[in-house]
Amino acid sequence: MLSSISSNTLKQYSPCITEWFSYCHTTQLTAINPHVNDIITYLTKKFHEGASYDKLIKTSALNPNQPLLTLPYFPDRPNVCPAKCLTNYLKITSDIRKCPSLFISYKKPHLAVSVNTLSRWVKMVLSASGINTTIFSSHSTIHASTSTAFMKGVSIDEIRWTAGWTDTSTTFAKFYNRPILNNHKFAVAVIL
Repeated sequence: MLSSISSNTLKQYSPCITEWFSYCHTTQLTAINPHVNDIITYLTKKFHEGASYDKLIKTSALNPNQPLLTLPYFPDRPNVCPAKCLTNYLKITSDIRKCPSLFISYKKPHLAVSVNTLSRWVKMVLSASGINTTIFSSHSTIHASTSTAFMKGVSIDEIRWTAGWTDTSTTFAKFYNRPILNNHKFAVAVIL
């Protein structure tokens, strides 16, 4: 059966399969023919450990297009300028950097943080900004940013490219192109 699976597919799913086999070994379950309840228990455990939906159920291709995102500086608003914030972050962390990843752990050995840690950090910022994180998650920022860009005249092609979606992707149309209510009022309330 394994001979029918491409090497790229094996590379893509290898970390997940390794985690599953490790879990089965630790809990003395059969990894090859598990009971449905054991699978649900495993997925629930991973979810409670912070795994997102796309981590639990792999939905993206291996090495998808990840274009360069350019952040402009907002010199009149340095306290809310993402480019200035990242520049300051890189300066502050320059002496402890041990890896090329943008976001690193503040705990030794200061290696790259996981997707779950980034998600938790975004959620903390959302919460500190007064956003109800029981309703909105770090993933909500994709919806808000892509929908706002579209409302402000950015083409679907540019949105797809910036988000790393393929030219034929319907993800934006199906899931993200939703109205944002009181956009100006919300932005003013959050930023000011």
